[in-house]
Amino acid sequence: MKFLLLIITFSIIVFNSCTNKLEEINSLTQKKEYPDIIIKKIETTFSTNAKLQVKISGQLVYKYSKKEEPYLEFPEGILLVTYDENLSIKSTLKADYAIYYEKDKLARIKGNVEFTNSTGDKLQAEYLLLDEKKEKIYSDKPVKFSQINGSGMTAKESFESDLEFKIYKFRGVEGAENIKRFFDKQEDKNNF
Repeated sequence: MKFLLLIITFSIIVFNSCTNKLEEINSLTQKKEYPDIIIKKIETTFSTNAKLQVKISGQLVYKYSKKEEPYLEFPEGILLVTYDENLSIKSTLKADYAIYYEKDKLARIKGNVEFTNSTGDKLQAEYLLLDEKKEKIYSDKPVKFSQINGSGMTAKESFESDLEFKIYKFRGVEGAENIKRFFDKQEDKNNF
């Protein structure tokens, strides 16, 4: 009788420990997607008519080209520099992470984002979208803006700019210092 009780107890323990939840089974059987190409320490340039326009640098890039929406991922940060026709820097953008969707021509940039234009105006944010088709950069998260003369402000609601970060607008502004006369001059240009 003790032997039978031992077998029943053992069977209950074994069968209860072998039950799996459907999510656990699915997670073990689903394929993990890997990049088609992995690039370490990249620096690439884009030119038009033999004139440098953009330089992109990153420590690590994953390219997923076989997906329905192909994309490039910069998991360890990105530095993007644009140039004018005289090879002077028009703008720089650096961040901890970026993902670029090739078909939509849309980049999601996040983590310690710094965007600086040719006049030294600087935007700091945790998240930005760069939309090449609309030729805009924008965010619905708070951003900090500063000028080379030390004036600055925080936009709590949103930010929108052209790709060169020359024409821009902010919503939910706080802490504007010495900047009102600049925006009075720019107001006519900010027709998005």
